[in-house]
Amino acid sequence: MQQMQDELDELRNEISTNKDKTTFPGFGTSSTTALAGDTTTISTAQASAITANTAKVSQGLNTANTTMQFDVTESKGTYFLTITVVAGAGKAAVTKTVTLTLS
Repeated sequence: MQQMQDELDELRNEISTNKDKTTFPGFGTSSTTALAGDTTTISTAQASAITANTAKVSQGLNTANTTMQFDVTESKGTYFLTITVVAGAGKAAVTKTVTLTLS
């Protein structure tokens, strides 16, 4: 009977020890330690680049003699796409612009 009591006390001790843990040594929090699941980590520079890219409201495309700019604007819940094309350079440059209302 005493042996059963000792074993129950030991089990209670083990349960209490595991229940009170605030960290698990098998998981880490960085790319150099084991992570829970199949987690991909990124650098601070990569996170900043993602943030900067998703904040863009325009996009420019350039070739040797032509630039094309796309701009998205919003006014009172209506969105507009403005496309500006500049062909050539200097005084001979030709600029064409169209604004489309998006619905």
